[in-house]
Amino acid sequence: KKDIDPKQKAHSIIDSLPGNSLLTKTGYITVGTGLVTLAISKELYVFNEETVVLLAFIGLVVPLYHHKDAVKERIDTIGQLGDIVDITKALFAMSKETARLEAEAFELKQKSAAAAEIKAVLDSWVRYEASLREREQKAHASYVMERVMAQLRDEKT
Repeated sequence: KKDIDPKQKAHSIIDSLPGNSLLTKTGYITVGTGLVTLAISKELYVFNEETVVLLAFIGLVVPLYHHKDAVKERIDTIGQLGDIVDITKALFAMSKETARLEAEAFELKQKSAAAAEIKAVLDSWVRYEASLREREQKAHASYVMERVMAQLRDEKT
């Protein structure tokens, strides 16, 4: 069983009383105790078993009343979270849209990379064909020059 510090218990009792300052709260305790003492001493009130039952009932009702307030506060807090379903649905829709856009961006990036690779291959083919044409033109020019030179060396020409 957990032992409750008497100072904490006294502070909790004082805090449960109405009023804003410690002076008014202790004033309520003093006046209440004085009135009970006066009523018992003047025999206006007789302390008996009904009093014990009344005090026990009050001792049960006060914590239950405070527990009820805590439950009401919790219900209000949960009530404020009532829109969480709509917010979650909106966030899920936004998440799906983000995933779709990311997939589309990835697809476009892949297409761009494939297009760049195809362009590089086509450029290399163009360079290769250009070098082949250049070689053919050099070979053809050299053949034509040799024929022209051969004909120039021929005495008949």
